[in-house]
Amino acid sequence: GVDALEGLGGILNDLVEDADGWRLLCTATTVAGRPHEHVLRMPPLPLPSARQPLEGPALELLLARVAAAGGHSVDLEQHDALLRRLLGASGGLPSLIEQLAVQIALIGVSDVSPAASLAEAVRRSYDLLDSAQQQCFRRLALIGRPVGLDVLADVCGVGRPQAVQLAAALARRSLVEVGPDGRFDMLPPMREVGCALAEATDDFEAGADLQGAEAERGGRAEERREDREHVDDLADRAMGASAQQGLEGGADQLDPAL
Repeated sequence: GVDALEGLGGILNDLVEDADGWRLLCTATTVAGRPHEHVLRMPPLPLPSARQPLEGPALELLLARVAAAGGHSVDLEQHDALLRRLLGASGGLPSLIEQLAVQIALIGVSDVSPAASLAEAVRRSYDLLDSAQQQCFRRLALIGRPVGLDVLADVCGVGRPQAVQLAAALARRSLVEVGPDGRFDMLPPMREVGCALAEATDDFEAGADLQGAEAERGGRAEERREDREHVDDLADRAMGASAQQGLEGGADQLDPAL
C-alpha cells in the first residue's frame, strides 16, 4: 500500500514536472484526507469454490507473501484441501491472507491453524469499538444473513440515523460488508467471532426475535441503495478523521490489523 511505499515523494515530483495532467491510483489501509482524494473501498478477493481450480488472486497473494517471507515453495496438489480451507477462513481479506502466509513461511502449510490468528485479528478490531458498536457487531453476527438498515436499527434498538453511524464504524474496520443492494453482511471470520462473543450476553434472544424482520419489510431497493451510499460516505469520512488524528499525533499505525 501507499502507506508502506518508500520514495513516493520523489515519484510525485517527477509526475508533476513531466506531465500536464495525471492521476495517482494506489492502495492503502487509510485515507490521506486531501480535498481532491477519491476513495474506492475494495471488496475481499474472490475465493475459488470447491468446483473451481485452486487459482485466483487470493492464492497468488498467499504464495507471493510466502515467498517474500522466505518460505519454501508450496505444493499445490499435496496441500489442495488445506489451502482451500485456509483461504476460506480468511474471507478473502488481504491482511488476513498475508498473516497466514507468514505462518506458512515459518512453520509450513500442514502446521498452520488459522482459527486463533484470525480470531485474534478480529478481536483487536472489536476492542477498538465503543460499547454500542460492539453490541451491533455481535447482534449482526447472530442474524446469519444480509439485513437492511431498518432491521439493523431494530436489532440495535436505535433509529435509522444512529444505525447508519454504527454500520459506518463497523465498515471502517472491515468488520461488516455493505452489499450492492445496500444490505449488511459479515464474512465468515467476523461472524464466528461475533457469535462467540455473544454467548456471554443477552444478544442471542434479541437476534432470534428479529430473524424474520427483513423479509417482512419487503424490497425497498432504492432505500437500500441510498443507505449504502450514506454508510460508505460516513465510513470514508471517519477514515479521513482517523488519518488526520494519526498525522497530528505521530501514530505509526492508524487502523487495526483489519
